Amino acid sequence: MIGLLVAHIIKSVAKSRSNSKPQNAKIKDLVNRIFSENFVGLMTTLLIGFGILIILAQEMVPTRGWYDTLALGIILGMIGDENLLRKLKGS
Repeated sequence: MIGLLVAHIIKSVAKSRSNSKPQNAKIKDLVNRIFSENFVGLMTTLLIGFGILIILAQEMVPTRGWYDTLALGIILGMIGDENLLRKLKGS
């Protein structure tokens, strides 16, 4: 779940950087943008990621350590954001 939260933060920061807002934003504004303004996106990411993790863990635990679990959460959280994937791809 922490990985999913990290993925949401990365997606929100990438989306805010693409907007034409001033670069001297305060931390409070950034936290507000990540958690308050995009609350529906946060809940969607967490719920879908939680469902996928439950499905993967039915037979056995899909990871071996905390680092694998964190990476899996980040990947699951980012895989659904086609805009971010398009930016990373460079097109």
